[in-house]
Amino acid sequence: MPSRSRETAALIRNIDDASLFTQIHVWTFPLLFYEDNMTESGTKSIALDGREFNIVCSQINIGNALTELSERMTRGVRQANGTMAAEPMMDVKHVAEAVRYIANLPLSANVLNMTVMASNMPFVGRG
Repeated sequence: MPSRSRETAALIRNIDDASLFTQIHVWTFPLLFYEDNMTESGTKSIALDGREFNIVCSQINIGNALTELSERMTRGVRQANGTMAAEPMMDVKHVAEAVRYIANLPLSANVLNMTVMASNMPFVGRG
């Protein structure tokens, strides 16, 4: 594969998404914790290594966006302490607005990490 010079560099913005669930080390899901650390490392590597080629990379961590897949969380899911409880949710349009914000930035600016979550979800202060 031919190498690119600075003059022919691509203008690329990459946005990785991750779940807030993977940022909390829950003993029943150690592989998800590992996966998030790999995603974060990959985001940082791309952000650093891509500078020469005008490639930027952002990671957005999403917590409790209400979709068809997550709707069951409103009825109750297992918590870190083993109990069952309904989770606070947010409208998925807020995630779309956050992604749009990142995507519309010029390549001279970047959001390396962003967390968008339901305000009352138990992420803050847990773990």
